[in-house]
Amino acid sequence: MIDCSNPVDWQDGPRVREDLQVPETLRRHWVDARLVKAFNTVGSAQVLHPTVNGQPIDLFLCGDDEEAKETVSRLGTGLGFHPVDSGPLRNAPLLEHLAVLLMSLSAHSFRGRSITLKLEAE
Repeated sequence: MIDCSNPVDWQDGPRVREDLQVPETLRRHWVDARLVKAFNTVGSAQVLHPTVNGQPIDLFLCGDDEEAKETVSRLGTGLGFHPVDSGPLRNAPLLEHLAVLLMSLSAHSFRGRSITLKLEAE
């Protein structure tokens, strides 16, 4: 199961709703699901065109099941993304905060919805 949601409170600008833990809620309802948090940092504009400056957009994902993460990584690669394993499912709130940061930057920049994050290393 892929959790691509972001529990956002839009009052006073976008911010993560700390009172709503989506992965934990999903786990309670679907005990046997192999849950991966992914696609929540990708804007709707990037779904059809997952590149920036000719490079694949990073697809951050996290989960506790390595096989499930590999399946989601292959899906992301097939769609044109560059998967970035972001650790265990307990890191899901970090990805939600990252998504809200991107929403905020998008709202306050000239880039609009085309803003994304790309990790680079030498």
